Amino acid sequence: MYLGFYGLARRPFSITPDPDVLYLGDTHAGALAHLEYGLAEGAGFTLLTGEVGAGKTTLVRRLLKSLGGGYVVAQVFNTNVSATELLKLVLVEYGVVPGADKADHLGRLQDFLIGLYAKGQRAVLVVDEAQNLSREALEEMRMLSNLQTETEPLLHILLVGQPELRDRIREPDLAQLAQRITVHCHLGPLTLEETRSYVDFRLADAGATHKDIFSPEAVAHIHELSQGLPRAVNTLCDACLMTGYVERTAKVDLGMVEAVQKARAEGRTLPRLPDPLPRPAAPPQARPAPPSRPAPQPAAAPPLPPEPANLREPAYQPEPLRRPAAQAPDSPSAESPHAPTPPYSPLRPPSDEQWFDRMAALNKQLAAQERAYQNDLRVLHEQAQDDIAEVLGELAPASSPTANKHRPRPGWLRRLLAWCGY
Repeated sequence: MYLGFYGLARRPFSITPDPDVLYLGDTHAGALAHLEYGLAEGAGFTLLTGEVGAGKTTLVRRLLKSLGGGYVVAQVFNTNVSATELLKLVLVEYGVVPGADKADHLGRLQDFLIGLYAKGQRAVLVVDEAQNLSREALEEMRMLSNLQTETEPLLHILLVGQPELRDRIREPDLAQLAQRITVHCHLGPLTLEETRSYVDFRLADAGATHKDIFSPEAVAHIHELSQGLPRAVNTLCDACLMTGYVERTAKVDLGMVEAVQKARAEGRTLPRLPDPLPRPAAPPQARPAPPSRPAPQPAAAPPLPPEPANLREPAYQPEPLRRPAAQAPDSPSAESPHAPTPPYSPLRPPSDEQWFDRMAALNKQLAAQERAYQNDLRVLHEQAQDDIAEVLGELAPASSPTANKHRPRPGWLRRLLAWCGY
């Protein structure tokens, strides 16, 4: 966001470890020289310690990037594992399929290392965050150093961790491991002069055309707050550049660093958030065109004769909307659950309650019609049963000649009997 404001090509104070942007002051240059010496001399163990954010990972990446094709490197980052699981992780990093048990793991690793030695290659194992290794895992690392030829070890192990790793290795029960470590370097914090050079180096690498973006007082206060740790320096400088962009101040002074530190102490990243982007202005309205001369109109046609009144259709007149009549005093209240549904008004869509009341009324009407149809069918069915019984009684022989003589006959039955000749 602030790159264009300061004339930068990229972020100068990113906290991502980048081996291409490594400031080699006296502290880091000395540590890198120790690591290169350990590899060149074929040391079995090399120990690198330093505070959090001191630049250990960046330094190791710079070392590994400088290695040629004669080295095969494996890196282990997950150290909260047992000794056997650590051995399996090492095999997986080297591309070797783990075996069935610990003895099989060691056998396959030894065969792999002997194969590399026969090709003229050397194996390097980097164990990061080694301060989290258990005592058994550290002892397993010592046992791996026994894999060697008559003159040199087959595996070079680089242990990287925080200062407590150095204290653990000094314990009496790990004395044998401490004796195997031939190269040990501790990455300390930057001095004040190194911090000034570090800030200028990062700005120049990002494309800054001038180095006075940070005042000397600001750099001194940043060094004091960060305690000379590069990662903390990066975090503070990046926040100061963002604050300068928000405040439209091209130079970071002591007051700005103090404001950033106060905001961070209060749980905020910046003293003030950036203003919202301005809205684009409305495009200018075009001027109205000057009035043009009216085009000549053609001559009007003669009017048509009037249409006879008997052939003319009456003009359509829309029926005016009728408002519902006022509610009578004795009518049920609108708030009653049995109140009639108000008529639908096209001027305003009905609410959900009105739709529900209308559907309930339609269901009641359908139920009433269904009951009326069932009643009519029942009456017709009874009449048909009576008529059938009467027909059967007329056709059946009577017990007496005058049994059916005086029984009333329906009209359709009389017509049927007359047609049949009875």
